[in-house]
Amino acid sequence: FFFQAEDGIRDSSVTGVQTCALPISLMPLAGRPVIAHVIERLQPQVARLGINANGDPARFDAFGLPVIADPDASRPGPLAGVVAGLSWARAGRFALLVSSPCDTPFLPRDLVARLAAACGRSAGAVALGPAAEEPLFAVWRVDILEAVEASLRQGRFAVHALQRELGFARVEIP
Repeated sequence: FFFQAEDGIRDSSVTGVQTCALPISLMPLAGRPVIAHVIERLQPQVARLGINANGDPARFDAFGLPVIADPDASRPGPLAGVVAGLSWARAGRFALLVSSPCDTPFLPRDLVARLAAACGRSAGAVALGPAAEEPLFAVWRVDILEAVEASLRQGRFAVHALQRELGFARVEIP
């Protein structure tokens, strides 16, 4: 169970990409890095937690969690991070992986329970926010790893499109 630590600020409601010198996950919020708030919310909901990040893993040492890099640095992006997480979860003999962005410090305290309950026999479950799907707030069955890897090999990088193709359940989460 893990979340992705991006190397800049990305706002999906704005065309283009905003970046900053400090990764958003390490920017301060109420006296602590944003990622500390995410860990506080997510850790009680899962059996094991890790961080998906590329680059120097030492920047996350203070959090005491494993840092899992993407398997292929030439294909960075959220779906590559999901492959890293699914591989890590499979190695740990987990059936499900929960993904969450690192820049959402106020995620619901029951997010994992709600997504896992909705998953049922589906390949996974994805959160529906007030305006749209939130594809990185998701539960993924570990046994779909090969399908996610195939999507990357075929150059299909859109997380939401793959979730639709695999028949992910959708859960309204305001």
